[in-house]
Amino acid sequence: MKIAMISPILAATPPHATGPQEQDVSVLTEALVARGHDVTLYATGDSRTRGKLKYIRAQGFDALLPSIPKYGDVLYNHALMEHTCWAFADAAASGVDVVHTHRPLGLLYHRAFGLPHVNSLHHGFSEGNLAARPYNDAYFRFFDQFSDVEIVAVSRAQAEAYSPELGIRVIHLAVDYPRFTVGPAGGRDYLLFMGRIVPVKGLHLAIEVARETGLRLKIAGALDNLHSDLPYYRRHIEPKLDGDQIQYVGEATSESKIGLLGGALALLCPIQWDEPLAVSMLEAMACGTPVIAFRRGCAAEVIDEGVTGHVCDDLPTMVARVRALATGTFDPGAVRRHGEARFSVERYARAHEEAYLAAIARHGRARGGGTRPGG
Repeated sequence: MKIAMISPILAATPPHATGPQEQDVSVLTEALVARGHDVTLYATGDSRTRGKLKYIRAQGFDALLPSIPKYGDVLYNHALMEHTCWAFADAAASGVDVVHTHRPLGLLYHRAFGLPHVNSLHHGFSEGNLAARPYNDAYFRFFDQFSDVEIVAVSRAQAEAYSPELGIRVIHLAVDYPRFTVGPAGGRDYLLFMGRIVPVKGLHLAIEVARETGLRLKIAGALDNLHSDLPYYRRHIEPKLDGDQIQYVGEATSESKIGLLGGALALLCPIQWDEPLAVSMLEAMACGTPVIAFRRGCAAEVIDEGVTGHVCDDLPTMVARVRALATGTFDPGAVRRHGEARFSVERYARAHEEAYLAAIARHGRARGGGTRPGG
């Protein structure tokens, strides 16, 4: 198939450090190219791909954010609109079989260009409970207009928030397992928090777990790129950093995260929102590290209880589960094998090939004609 892959542009694809959506787009793009598809990646000029790269912006927008802290979020949305519109126009002129977008913004250009379209719902809805559609009805009704788009959710927990009439397809994210190595069973002597330092990720609770258990906690994360959560960091996190038991090691890079995950007793995910799917959970499993999370969003769907981690209903339970890690509950090799069986790149690529064919069929039915064959 001839595929137009329109990536977000907050970071490069793949990102140099934090950028989970751009990382997911990169994993999928490279897998599709390896399977013989003609993929054009619309991203930033500092992106890397074995497919064709097209761009109008030389760098990820995150490079500009330090100089525009006041209006960064607004200007990023403007830049993303420009990038997405240009990419759609170029894809239409190139005669692609299908276009794949990764932000809700991509839907705004759907009718203008009339292309078979897959839209992935990487985003969550942090203003409350994602699954409580009645409380956020106006937001979710926006998606009801696009019954001719093949919409993909990253978890069943995420898909349940949307109208069943959309027929949302669920495709769990993937990890490029050859990039990750399993850390040794011995020598794992700290807990790890890895993710954005924002309230919904629950870092303040991970600190409580570390204090209750007496274990060290390493924090590898980025402050919100648009700097909207600096007050949370300064009030609730920074005063508790002592450089010893509670350590902030900075933002994890694609290289450093492997060592951090491989040396950890567990990855803590005390999430305070309905997380659609945190790729850090999958990366931990790839390093043989169990995940201990609260029962929100995707957690129970991703973690196999007692096999790749634990799902907890409250803080005391999480503390108890962490204390039990000292008995060597999890075998790192088994954690990795189980994770790879569920979240491999091959499975991810095949599932998206099916989604692309379904999008082409939807497009044909909506236009009242036949479908274009994929090459």
